[in-house]
Amino acid sequence: MGFLDFFRKPKEPVNLTVTYQDLPTWITSKKKVAEDQLISIITPIQKKIFEEKENTIKQIEVLETATLMNPNIPERVKHIMQGHRESYIQRLTKFLDTIEVGDHHTFNTIYEEFEDRVVQLNNGTAKNYQVLEEFFRDEASATAYGIGGIRKLMKEIKESIDTSSMQSVMKIEEEMQHIKDTMNRNEQHITKRNELQQKIVDEKKQFTNLSENLASLQQSNEYTELKKLQTSKVDFNKSKQELTKPISHIFSSLGSALKKHHRISLETDQIEGYMNDPIRVIVAGENPIAMLEKLKQSIEDNKIDLKESKKQKSIVEISRVNSEMIEKFRKKYVDLQTKLDDINHKIEQNSSEKELKEIKDKINRQLIKIDALKEEVDQIQISSPDYTKLQQLLEAKQVTLSFDD
Repeated sequence: MGFLDFFRKPKEPVNLTVTYQDLPTWITSKKKVAEDQLISIITPIQKKIFEEKENTIKQIEVLETATLMNPNIPERVKHIMQGHRESYIQRLTKFLDTIEVGDHHTFNTIYEEFEDRVVQLNNGTAKNYQVLEEFFRDEASATAYGIGGIRKLMKEIKESIDTSSMQSVMKIEEEMQHIKDTMNRNEQHITKRNELQQKIVDEKKQFTNLSENLASLQQSNEYTELKKLQTSKVDFNKSKQELTKPISHIFSSLGSALKKHHRISLETDQIEGYMNDPIRVIVAGENPIAMLEKLKQSIEDNKIDLKESKKQKSIVEISRVNSEMIEKFRKKYVDLQTKLDDINHKIEQNSSEKELKEIKDKINRQLIKIDALKEEVDQIQISSPDYTKLQQLLEAKQVTLSFDD
């Protein structure tokens, strides 16, 4: 084996088959071999970097103590030169203090930061270097050469890492970790989905219990009685509406005449009551006969300005009202209202209506809960691990992946 053979990448085994279970061990083994090889390559370069750094520091010291070839130049020019020399040396020294090489795990980040600082150094010392070249060309060039040498060696390490076989092994390791993460995620999602599905089962049981309670309540004697009361209430309200129609119609027809009579009458409050709500006034105990007689007299005496057809119609409507009619109406109305009050009281005392509403509200909330849980289950994504990329990376190294136990 020759000296150069040590730095060549070892050949990968041909047609090697590795099971998925054994892949971590294979990765560890290959990673160790590749890492040892990479370290053996970059370690001498790292040593050269530190040697170049020490040499550049010495060149800076030479530049710092260098004397002018022509000591007779003006003092103002000497002062300008010295300012540029001090600034240049200060910046270079600070730059050299930041140089580090780390190891192959951290080097890429270190290299990016190093390149940024090189650019900053070049921009910050361009004028300094230009002035110093006029006075100390050799000494200034030596420091610049040293920085360039360090930069070249850093790039060499970067290229060695990028082209190392360790990179392909690490890609395989990263892809396998990605698959593991997917599988772990799937396990978490499956556990979450099972928990949600169990919650759905529990909520459905609660829904069933509530539905049974609702059905039981609807078949109870108390609820049956409530429905009868509610039906009776509707019937009595219809009867009351039918009872008030004739009276309401009469006073509605007399609306125009009552308004005009209201303007000339002294009994304005009474007339206004019949104009606004005649049913309420009559039920309260007032008899409209006397008021209507006065209205009729005003119409016949032409004290109220009405069209002839309206006069005749108003007189006919007034003639339909008599005391017997009013008393019968009042008695029937009061009787119906008394019965309605009794029904309303019994409905208020019946708790089944409130219980029914509470159960229905709970059922609706259960349905909302169940739908929300189902939606949450539907949103859970469980994806099968994709081994394609892993297989391709392994095939590039002449390795076949097997899933046999």
